[in-house]
Amino acid sequence: MTNQIFVAVADGSQRRWTDAEKELISSSPELIEQLKGWLENSLSDFCWNVENYRFLRGLISPESEAKSSVDVDEEIPF
Repeated sequence: MTNQIFVAVADGSQRRWTDAEKELISSSPELIEQLKGWLENSLSDFCWNVENYRFLRGLISPESEAKSSVDVDEEIPF
């Protein structure tokens, strides 16, 4: 399933992660760190789905998630 998680943010499909994928990501600090690195290196590729981006940002920086759930016009860097 980990492969599918990375494919969703690498193949240009901008597929949203499933609930099962989100649960796996949430429970794995190592996977969060890998995705954080991927995010920092691939954000300009326009492969990230906005929901996936916000979900990961919320795991990396919880105060960011709280803000994005209130401010739907939050500036997304892509």
